[in-house]
Amino acid sequence: MKLNIGIIGAGLRGFFLVERLVKNFSDKVEISGLCDIDKNRLEFVKKVFGLSREQCFLNYEKLIKKKNLDAVIIATPDYTHADIAVKSFLYNKHILCEKPIATNYKDCLRILDAKKKSGKILQMGLVLRYSPLVQKTKELIQNNKIGDVKLINQLNFYYGGRTYFRRWNRFKKNTGGFGVHKSCHDFDLLNYFINSYPKRVSCFGSVNVFTPNKKFGQRCSSCLISRKCPDNAYTFPIGAGHINSPEGKKYAKEYRKNYVDDVCLYNSEKDSTDHFVTIVEYENGAKANHTTCLYSSRTFQRFFIVGDCGEIEVDSAERDIKLFPLHTKEKFHYELNKNSVGYSGGDDPEISSFLECVKTGKKPLADEECGRLSLLIGLAAEKSLNEKRIVEIKEIV
Repeated sequence: MKLNIGIIGAGLRGFFLVERLVKNFSDKVEISGLCDIDKNRLEFVKKVFGLSREQCFLNYEKLIKKKNLDAVIIATPDYTHADIAVKSFLYNKHILCEKPIATNYKDCLRILDAKKKSGKILQMGLVLRYSPLVQKTKELIQNNKIGDVKLINQLNFYYGGRTYFRRWNRFKKNTGGFGVHKSCHDFDLLNYFINSYPKRVSCFGSVNVFTPNKKFGQRCSSCLISRKCPDNAYTFPIGAGHINSPEGKKYAKEYRKNYVDDVCLYNSEKDSTDHFVTIVEYENGAKANHTTCLYSSRTFQRFFIVGDCGEIEVDSAERDIKLFPLHTKEKFHYELNKNSVGYSGGDDPEISSFLECVKTGKKPLADEECGRLSLLIGLAAEKSLNEKRIVEIKEIV
């Protein structure tokens, strides 16, 4: 029997998830509804995937009130997650919610309370947990290949992150800050690998590159040098892995035509950072150092995981893992599939896991507690950044 799923949000991420459901899960899922507040975007996605008018909604409350709807996927801007999730639980829907769980701790608790009362599944869109690369790394740690994890140094360089500074996520009121919005993925993996409760956090960051510059205009459309500018809003690449598909290319064309805000990356109003370094200490004594850079020339994520019996190096761009046991010259190399789409190949396993959890009641790998803990580190990092001091996690709770 197929599950009836509703998708709330038809932006870049929502479009990609609809595409995955249609292409790879049509034998398990019926798309009962798609919702977006933008009528034109909703109509466009409807045509791309051949949805009926009855399947499309401009108001998410009308969608979640459908009696035959089993679950919803929330793929809307961060600041909307709490209200949509709470109301969806009120109507007894299972939820797959994109990260972060919320933009503040009060809203997080609202969601957790509603989830508990409903008895339904809440799976967080912490998609990297489901990637083959992360699962293999976790397997090596669990099999004691490097002993107890004592230290992690993690880098997240994101070439496409520069576009944040012309989009809605350049304002902290919409995201809780990039420590919450962007780095919740990374903080979740630190928690996953270290397997302990975060204790205290210190964070440093600022705007280093995307600062006001008089040689640029306020908007690409009126800038005298925009045609030569590699950051031009009308030529810079859009989206992630789904853009390579025929449907994705159609969406990219539509998005560029109607939804690009061509404000200059440098002269735009913003209150978020373009880089930051976060240090986390855990209850078990382990330490982690996380660096995000949004003005890099490449996109990659690397982990250097040190245990008391060896080390693991993880490279997301190359899709490989290197294991270095202590007191030996041996080196083990694990190379994974480089052709996977989306977030390191984690998207389809994430969706598959959600469908299984809804059917069986099984606890998700990325459950609400994972969302809560990654949010706590992000909020502590933002507080540390603003107040220029070390922040205890207990201050946030």
